[in-house]
Amino acid sequence: MQYDILIAMYQRECFEMTATGHDLLSYRGKILSLITIDGVKDWIAKRVGFQCAYDLVGFTTDRKPRYRCIYVLNESSEAFVLVTTRVGKNGAEVRLFNIWPGLFRHHDEFGDGRRLCFDREFGLTFIP
Repeated sequence: MQYDILIAMYQRECFEMTATGHDLLSYRGKILSLITIDGVKDWIAKRVGFQCAYDLVGFTTDRKPRYRCIYVLNESSEAFVLVTTRVGKNGAEVRLFNIWPGLFRHHDEFGDGRRLCFDREFGLTFIP
């Protein structure tokens, strides 16, 4: 039941992002698992190795870039998309970040320790 609600909500959200052609539930051709910030905190506490990726998925109405956060486990290469902790009537939602302060603050606290570097088109790369 809960899964059906999540899928319906994501289908609606993905439809709203059609301007970028971005599917918020897939990454490199694979369907993503879901993780909350509490799950990430648990990984950090247990010293589970992971890497972060931030995908540009669209822009706000005032043209500020928005990103989703993908966590990839080092051991299994399984990818997870970060979703909200609270589940509303439409299920959990993919957490989207503006560059400042959201994405920087999130990466500083819950990232993989690499430094962020943006290009002129708001693409992201990492510096070890």
